[in-house]
Amino acid sequence: MENSKKILIFSTSYLPFVGGAEVAIKEITDRIPNIEFDLITARLDSKVSKGTFNTSERIGNVNVYRVGFGFKTLDKLLLPFWGAIKTISLNNKNHYKYYFCVMVTFASGAAYIANIISSKKVPIILNLQEGDSEEHFQNRWF
Repeated sequence: MENSKKILIFSTSYLPFVGGAEVAIKEITDRIPNIEFDLITARLDSKVSKGTFNTSERIGNVNVYRVGFGFKTLDKLLLPFWGAIKTISLNNKNHYKYYFCVMVTFASGAAYIANIISSKKVPIILNLQEGDSEEHFQNRWF
């Protein structure tokens, strides 16, 4: 598939762990069948994707790459670094058109670190899925 049809998604967690961002990713990727999606996420639980440190599976229209040992806190904290290494490896093979970061999370750090240390720069799309109004943020901080 040509590189304009490949997008690498970054999310700290993904199915079977369910939240608003995970549901949004699933809905978006299921509705765009002509684009190939890969996703990097933390493993978070040793019972998910049993196997080695670096596991992969297919969920719907997404190839999911889980990095980590299955320890929630450790996997989240190290995701920017482990994810960056996995990103560079996948990008050398798949030549992504875009990196798509869902929320400002540990996972989105992997995309930025990969672009810093790699000679192949990929445009980053950052999607914010905040449910709070602007008024809430103003009252919260000021």
